[in-house]
Amino acid sequence: MAGSRAHIDKWIRSRANAGAILPPRWRSWPSRVSLMALLGLGVLSWKLAGTSGPTWFDASVQSRLAHRFAHDQNLFRIIACLGAPVSVLVASVSLALLCGAIRAGRAALLCFFGPHLAGALAEWLLKPLVGRRFDGDLAFPSGHTTGAVSVAVLLAVLFLPTSALGFRIVWPARAAFLLIAITYGAGVGIALVILQAHYATDILGGIAVAVAVILTLARLLDFRAPRAKARSSGLRSWAGYGSPGGSLGRRPALLGRHRSRPGPVQQGTAEPGEHSPAVYP
Repeated sequence: MAGSRAHIDKWIRSRANAGAILPPRWRSWPSRVSLMALLGLGVLSWKLAGTSGPTWFDASVQSRLAHRFAHDQNLFRIIACLGAPVSVLVASVSLALLCGAIRAGRAALLCFFGPHLAGALAEWLLKPLVGRRFDGDLAFPSGHTTGAVSVAVLLAVLFLPTSALGFRIVWPARAAFLLIAITYGAGVGIALVILQAHYATDILGGIAVAVAVILTLARLLDFRAPRAKARSSGLRSWAGYGSPGGSLGRRPALLGRHRSRPGPVQQGTAEPGEHSPAVYP
C-alpha cells in the first residue's frame, strides 16, 4: 500500500510539472545564480578590458597545470575538441530531439537555442567589447568553454528530480549524469589552459556566460508554465485521495454515470402476513 501511494505521489508530481523545465521547488534559485554569474562576469570584464597578458591568477594556474600534464597534450587536444561548435551542436540537437520525443516542448527549445545563444553572446558581443587578447586573438570569454558548460548546465537542469527527464530515471542514474556534466564542462576548460590556448580567467568568463544564459532562458521559458500546485491538487482529487472520503487508487465516479434504478414505490399499508403491490415509475 505504501509503495503504491509513493508511486502515485511521484506520478502526480511529474504530471503537475508537465511541460515545465524546472521543478516547482527549484524555480527560485536560477535567478539568484544567474545574477551572481552576471556580477562575476561584469567584474572580470572590467578588470580584463583591453589587456593582453596573464594576471597573477592566470600565471599561477597555467604554470601548475602545464607542468603537471606536459606529457598528455594529445589527450587534452581531444578533450578540447568537445567544446568546438560542431560538438556543441550535436549535443544540443540530440538533447532537443530527446526532449521532443517525450513532448517536453520547453526543454527542447532550451536545448536547441540555449548553447547557441550563449556562444553567440560570447563570440560576437563580449569578445569584441572586452578586447582581451591571447597571442593576438580575442580570448575573453572562452567560446569553447561557453559551449561545453552550456551543455553541462542543460544536463544538470534536465535531470533534476521531477524535471523533464529526471522523474523518468532513478537517482543513481541522475547522479551519474550530473557527474558526466561536471566532468565535461570542467574538462574542456582545463584542457584549454593546459594547451595554452586560453587563460584561466577566460575559462571563468565562459562559465559565467553559460550559467547566466541557460538558467535565465530556462526561467523565461517557465514563466508561462502551468501552476503545479493547482494541477497537483486536481490530480490528487482525480486519483481519489488527499480529500475527505477519498481512497487510494480509486477514481471517483463521474456525475450522471451509473445511476441506480429507483426502487419500488410502496402504496398503501399491508396487514401482517400480506404483501403490498409494488408500483414502478
